[in-house]
Amino acid sequence: MKKILIINRKVEIEDSIAELKRVAEETGEIQVSTGCFSDINLLIDGENTCIKNEKTGEDLADFDKILCITTAPFERRHIFNAYGCYCRKKGVIMADDTFANASGKLYEMWRCWEHDVVVPKTAYGTKEFLGKCLVENFGGIGVFKSIRGTKGQDNYLVHSPEEISKIVDDNPDIEFILQEFIPNDGDYRIVTLGFEPYMAIYRSSGGKDHRNNTSLGGSAKIIPLEEVDPEILEMSRVAAKATNKRFAGVDVITHRDTGKNYILEVNHTPQVVTGAFIEEKYKVLRDYFLVDGQ
Repeated sequence: MKKILIINRKVEIEDSIAELKRVAEETGEIQVSTGCFSDINLLIDGENTCIKNEKTGEDLADFDKILCITTAPFERRHIFNAYGCYCRKKGVIMADDTFANASGKLYEMWRCWEHDVVVPKTAYGTKEFLGKCLVENFGGIGVFKSIRGTKGQDNYLVHSPEEISKIVDDNPDIEFILQEFIPNDGDYRIVTLGFEPYMAIYRSSGGKDHRNNTSLGGSAKIIPLEEVDPEILEMSRVAAKATNKRFAGVDVITHRDTGKNYILEVNHTPQVVTGAFIEEKYKVLRDYFLVDGQ
């Protein structure tokens, strides 16, 4: 029995989809389920990583083929691309899983996960689902941030489902993801060009904030690439290539207690004319311009 999932933009099953389901199941060899984008929750959590329909409990990995009748609108295309990442990894055929550059932190995390790059536990879905993840998967503390936020804006440290619910209600026009909080002393911004590291900046809030952004008052210093953990540089290469960003600022954080490295974000065109060390960034770009074949 072939299991097929049809994903649509509307909660209600349209007549045309209902008719398609009827015709497909006439053979007795196909079982068709339907779902809506708004009902599907996404979680990156090691072996527990899943994308499930909240109403039916069905996982996308349970199906043989998935058909998106109506793709997500452009401003939410990152969701469609996350499905593609998951299906490719799980061996599920998705029509269409065409790779296209998408923006947003959700997309970045799923592309890195697909390429076996370590990222923090990450959840996207209804506020009820996110509250449950905070308690059951993230140890009761998490970073709740806008999918499209920049310079540390719309980024909160949360400790309860109630906090998540209030932030969502107060910001109806913003899409958020929830990530586990990684205890740290700072993070690295690795500037990559042509998928290769060209510059490393270490940033730290000095314990004043959970965000290390220099735009929020964090300190910064340039670290010679030869002094950076080779694993961090390699993770940055893979993350930049996975997201198809030839010019990127890859943020990497190291767990204070375990020493484990995580990719936090893969930023497009990372503050070249703003932020810290502008003159040095100009020189990095100049050096890149002189290289052939990248």
